Amino acid sequence: MKKLKNTLFIFGSGECGQLPPEYCTDYVQVNPTAIPNLPNDIDEVICGSMHTIIKTTDDKLYSFGCNDMGVLGRKTYSSGIKDLEHSPTLINFTFPSKIKKITCGDNHTAILLENGKVYITGGFRDYCGVLGLPSFGEKNELLTKSFEFIEIQFSYNNNNNNNSNNNNEGILKSQDSYENHTYDKSNNSIDLKDEDIKIINIISGEDHLICLDESHEYIFTMGNSDSCQVCNNFYEQEDSEEQRIKYVYPNCYHYTYFGFENKFENIYCGGNNTYVQLENSLDVYGIGRNAYGSCGVSSKDNIIKKFEKIQELSQKKINQLCGGQSFTVCLLNNNDLYIWGNREILGMEYDDDAYSPLELDFFKKNNYTVKNITCGTDHCLVLTDNGKLFGWGTGGNEFDENTSLAVIEKNEPSEIDFFKFVKKMILKCNKNDSELLHQNLIQIVSFAGGSSHCAFISSHIDTDRVSVKRGYDEIYDEDMLSKKHKRDNNNNYNDIQNENSDLEQIDAHDEIVKKYLEEKKNQIQNEDDKMDKTYKVNKNKGKDHTYIKDTYYDKSTNKYSTKDMSQPLDKINEQSEGSNLPSEQNKRRRSVKTKSYLSNESPTRKQPRRS
Repeated sequence: MKKLKNTLFIFGSGECGQLPPEYCTDYVQVNPTAIPNLPNDIDEVICGSMHTIIKTTDDKLYSFGCNDMGVLGRKTYSSGIKDLEHSPTLINFTFPSKIKKITCGDNHTAILLENGKVYITGGFRDYCGVLGLPSFGEKNELLTKSFEFIEIQFSYNNNNNNNSNNNNEGILKSQDSYENHTYDKSNNSIDLKDEDIKIINIISGEDHLICLDESHEYIFTMGNSDSCQVCNNFYEQEDSEEQRIKYVYPNCYHYTYFGFENKFENIYCGGNNTYVQLENSLDVYGIGRNAYGSCGVSSKDNIIKKFEKIQELSQKKINQLCGGQSFTVCLLNNNDLYIWGNREILGMEYDDDAYSPLELDFFKKNNYTVKNITCGTDHCLVLTDNGKLFGWGTGGNEFDENTSLAVIEKNEPSEIDFFKFVKKMILKCNKNDSELLHQNLIQIVSFAGGSSHCAFISSHIDTDRVSVKRGYDEIYDEDMLSKKHKRDNNNNYNDIQNENSDLEQIDAHDEIVKKYLEEKKNQIQNEDDKMDKTYKVNKNKGKDHTYIKDTYYDKSTNKYSTKDMSQPLDKINEQSEGSNLPSEQNKRRRSVKTKSYLSNESPTRKQPRRS
């Protein structure tokens, strides 16, 4: 059997550069499209709002999408053809340890290493605009952009910012938010060394990052604090200028500061809120923005200003918990699936927004065991243990119901039949190898959702890799690429015979072109032979001929014409160009400059957010 490979597929909206333009020719890809120009051993894909990160088994990272604030981890030049912003490109950065976890927010990408260190690139925003990212250097100023990964410097002091308060002062000053709780100063971190901090888990929201330390006693938070999502004390808008900068730096919180009697079991994030589960009691608490009830604490307040208990999830072991901008999904170890928030994304008919968790029993009723869940801004994806991929979302009906994009626009779990799109690619590349079409050989390795795009990696695919080298010295035939796109966009997926027929026609066409070029080559060779014979005959006559005269010898008049020698240069060039083969006219350098919608000045690059 052939050696099988992994391939990335992507679909959704690409108006902000989320989709690689060399493979996705439309603003919207309604069905999964293969991105073959990647290594065979890619094993993980993570999506931010408008960017995508791909990891290989040997920890190489590739990125593409919108590079706002340097979220791609590399410098890009939108006006050139090197280091393209929107095409999958290797990140030239070496981490000191193996990668344990990758998380993405709207404008940041964070990497947790097995040695407990955390690296980050990009930055944070809030309702006022750009917050930036700490440089963690000598000055420790805020950077509005970072084009490479920076190691986060954690400290047991409450703030790493020179302008911030001392840890004890910050804790006592923030005590008002937890007035019914007591903070035990004996648990303070005065004897602990910052170099001993080891992070074991990280979670990203839209614009904040939460980290859990090895002892399970401390969490570190950083980013946007306008809705208390970084576990901060609520501040009024008139105090926002000073406060909002302070919380961009990593802040350290001991579990007793919140009045908890047990250590942190684990940490989770929605789009703009934060959740913790405690050890022993397994109680679950939420804090942050509560738009549409997305915190799940049975309150209609727009902001949950301190941790509040979620009764429906407490004393139950959480497997996964994630969320979008206005909803949250939780998978328990017993395969129960809960969801709350915006009624348009609940995956079920419901009269109002859900301010507390509701059980989504679709998968249990249909005897599916949920293996993995992930959330985009306004949609959710679920993978079952038998390899089926389901999705649902905002309840729109803008697309043909037979497309994959229409699935995540419905407010009910619907299957995304990724198998037929993978099968189509196998047929193109291995049309005589039906053994590869067995469904058990095709599985999803990883999948993720962004603001308006989705991506997944399918394993065991023997893909035909298109050589698209990026550089000024590379030219390829645009016509051949166009043919590939037409074949990729063929909607007749079920008729395998028609697919094979198309491929045979293409092969026949290639054979005809090959014969034509061979005949043309022989014809040119014969003309050259005749010219050589004419030259030798004239030379034997003993006449004083020059090379230029011989070139313009006219056999019909038996004279040497000098008139043609005085032709204007542009006329000679016209004749020269006219003699070229037609295929040469289609060769050109490919550049994103030909696509206006990928320009930095395009107003569609900034996506409005719902509040």
